[in-house]
This record gives sequence, structure tokens and C-alpha cells, in this order.
Amino acid sequence: MSGGPKPKRRKLVNGATQNGHGYDAPKLNPNVVIKINYERCLVELRNQRLAELATEMLGEVTGEVYRTVLDLLTSDSPRCQSDPLLDEVTPGQQPTVTTIDIFEHLDENINVQNGIGKTPRDKIDSQSAERIRETAPESDDDSDDSDAGPPGRRKTFDVDDEDDGWADDNHDGTANGEQENRVRFEDATNGNDTRISQMRRHLLLLAESKYPFIRHCGMYGRGQWTVDFSRLVGKLREIELDAIIEQSHGRHGLRLTRILREKGKLDEKMLPAAALMKKGDVQGKMLAMQMAGIVDVQEVPKDSSRLANRTLFFWYFDKERTQTQALDDIYKAMLRCLQTLEVERHKERNILSFVERKDVQGKEEEVMTAEHYNKYNRHLGVQDKLLGQVMRLDELVSVLRDY
Repeated sequence: MSGGPKPKRRKLVNGATQNGHGYDAPKLNPNVVIKINYERCLVELRNQRLAELATEMLGEVTGEVYRTVLDLLTSDSPRCQSDPLLDEVTPGQQPTVTTIDIFEHLDENINVQNGIGKTPRDKIDSQSAERIRETAPESDDDSDDSDAGPPGRRKTFDVDDEDDGWADDNHDGTANGEQENRVRFEDATNGNDTRISQMRRHLLLLAESKYPFIRHCGMYGRGQWTVDFSRLVGKLREIELDAIIEQSHGRHGLRLTRILREKGKLDEKMLPAAALMKKGDVQGKMLAMQMAGIVDVQEVPKDSSRLANRTLFFWYFDKERTQTQALDDIYKAMLRCLQTLEVERHKERNILSFVERKDVQGKEEEVMTAEHYNKYNRHLGVQDKLLGQVMRLDELVSVLRDY
């Protein structure tokens, strides 16, 4: 019968098929030249890094959902940063993906029921959770209060219509007639909860995060979503720069740079009160960071005398210069790691040349003496540490420069 399933063709050792028919796929030319698409590799590495950030902030399940969103949005993206000479970029237009598309491509083994707390409906501001932002905000300080409606009005949270279990409010924990104001999270899930509604809650969690992971931009297909990569990568760079500043100048230095990043230029007389630090400590820390190229000062004289007591000193944080300085320091650190590796290889050049022999490869422990084998293992340990450090620095370069 022709309606039954066709048996799979088994390939023999010599490359021929068992039933005598070749595969439908055309054979590749053995002389074809293959080239690695490094720009596309950067897109995949960026997706992986952003998914790791979502996992760190919101949990493993939400990170897996976010990775699916990123894969769908960047399936046709040739590079991280668009090239105006090669790409046709239309202002205001960017790829979107629907909730249904995400659900169809999400791995079925992922339990989307995990990672989301439950709370009664009247505890949730559905207008804020379901707010649609058709365009990306110009800055992180943009407020959506105009879209929130009159104060005190709250609709039921309609992630989907069958989530009736959320409406049951438990008042058993009250005492003396007073209602308990704490939000209770329950691990029990409603049996009517569908998998797509559970997945959608992860999307809403990503949209409401302090980091702009995704943006809810439409209602088609149970919700349309997009990612403002420039804003999100900017946040990721801030995280990395903050880590570098904290490692170099401590938490007080990080506090001062965050204040300057938020306020812009600030008079040095206002810094101690804003940072809750002593004046001498602030001056010493700001001078140290100025020598490192992280902050700088602008002198504004009150009159033509240009005396110190008639001059205003405004400190400011230059993000671009700090990023350039950080990249320069990272390049130097990578170079030192590679130079150290070359020195270590030169020290053990006799052992390494012996190990490279074909009759020794795979049998090092049997052929080599215990002393030389221990030296070889120590060298491998040092090499792994140096190469691992280079890989971490290279990933940091990608965040600050390529993504």
C-alpha cells in the first residue's frame, strides 16, 4: 500500500543505500571553499550572553524562554551592528515575534510551570503588566504613567481566560479582623493553566524586568514581542564596566561613578552629600579615578580672575572614554597572558617536543618518567588557566566592542 510510512533508507559502509536509491540532497563539490561567517558567530555569541544574563536575573526556565525568543528574532540577522552600506535599515522597523511562534519553537522538555510565583488577581496591576510599547523609549527614565489609567483602577490579570484559580484570595492568615497585606506566593498551579499561558508569564516577567530584555509591542498572535538590542547591550556594557570599576576602585568608587552617570556633571561640593562619604575620602577617590581615566573634572570660573575660590569644579563620568580605556587594558592583559604562555612553553620545550611525537601521543604516562610526566601535567594546568583567562577577556572585548 502506498499510504503507509516509507522505511528509512539505511546507508551501507561503502556509502551506497540499501535500496539502491541515493539521497535527495545534492552532493557537495569536494573542491568547494568554505568560509566561517564571523559576524554571524557574533550574533550567536550575543544571544548566548544575553540568555545567560536573563538566567542569572530571572531563573533558568525564563532564560530558556528568552533564548528561544532571541533565536527567532535573529534568525535572519547577518550581523550584530547593522551596516548602512550593506543592510537596508528602515527607521522604526525591527523584527517581531508572536507568542504562538515562541510556543511552537520552545523545547517541549522545558517545564514552564517552574520559575513563576503565584499571587491573587487583585494583587496584580494588569494594566502595567500588559502595557504595550509600540516604540522603544528614548531613555530609561521615560515614564509610562500616562498609559496606566486613573489611580486605583485595576483590571483582572487576563493572561488567559481560564486562569480562574488566581482569583481565590486567601484571608485565613488575618488576625483581629485586619487583612494581611503581604503578597503570598504559592507553588501549587491551577489544573486549567495551559502551557502557553505559563510561558507567556515568563515573557511578561522579561518585559517588566529592570533590564530591557524584551518589549511588548503588539497584540497579534496572543502578543508580539521584540528586543531593543542597542539598549540591552548598553545595559550589559554598564554591568561589565561597573564590575571593572568596583574591582579597581572598590564599592565607593563604583558608588561615585553611578551617581555621576545618573546626574551628569555634578559640583564637587555636592558629591560628599550625594555619596554619603567624607569630603576627604571623596577627593582622594575622585583623584585616583581621574588618574585612571574614568572620571574627569571641568573648571568653570565665576569671573575673569580665575582664582580657585572663584571657580566651580564639575566632575563627570565619560562612558565612552572609560570603555576605550577598559578595552586598552584588556588588550594588554591578553597580551601578557599570551607572552606568559610562550615563556612557559619555552621552559618546557624539551618535554613538549617529546610529547608531540606520534609514537608518544596518547601514551604519555606509559612512556615518560614520573618526574617528566608531573612536569608535563603542571604545564598543562598553567596553560589551561592562561587560555581560560584569555577566553574570558575575549568575551569581555566582545561585549564592549562587537555586540
